[in-house]
Amino acid sequence: MQLPRVLLIGDRFTDPKQAAKIKMAVQAGIRWVQLRDHEASTDGFDVAAVRLARELTQIDRNVLITINSRINVALTRSMSFHTGKHGPSIFEAILVLGAGVPIGMSAHDGKELAVAVKNKAHYIAFSPIFPTKSHPEARPVGLEVLKKVCGHAGKIPVLALGGINPSNASSCLHAGAYGVAVHSAILDAADPKAAVQQFSQVIPGL
Repeated sequence: MQLPRVLLIGDRFTDPKQAAKIKMAVQAGIRWVQLRDHEASTDGFDVAAVRLARELTQIDRNVLITINSRINVALTRSMSFHTGKHGPSIFEAILVLGAGVPIGMSAHDGKELAVAVKNKAHYIAFSPIFPTKSHPEARPVGLEVLKKVCGHAGKIPVLALGGINPSNASSCLHAGAYGVAVHSAILDAADPKAAVQQFSQVIPGL
């Protein structure tokens, strides 16, 4: 399937205030949302995911919704899946969900990148490209490393993650990234809709 080029990471989506911002972003044109909340209970995550997925598809019936780490939710709710250090291996995810389900993987170094490529992830979110408020201790790899990552990934789409904003998103695309994954630049913005519109000027159609 053709993936959108901007992935909104809906961290802490179980919080109603955060869910409201995610809905605003979809109203403004975001077409791909990852639902993530590592602190939520299993039942709380599932209930909130079903509710928000219903609300998002009412806004845009074609919005792609991806579940982070909670593979049972992705399986029972027939949603795409994203995994990393908090979830099962990508090999396990493919066994459970099947090769036809879009499955992405987070990678932060060459070893994780090699695993994603070997197991034929549908996409790879590589981070951090730039300094990021959510992980200030993480050393950003920069655009030159991103360019090498995209080369090693071959035909697998790479999403640049970490400190992405409307000012630097285009440089990631020029480095070879298929698209970008965004969190703070939209959900921490005073006006999430305006933030999405700024991204759309750089990545038309998102």
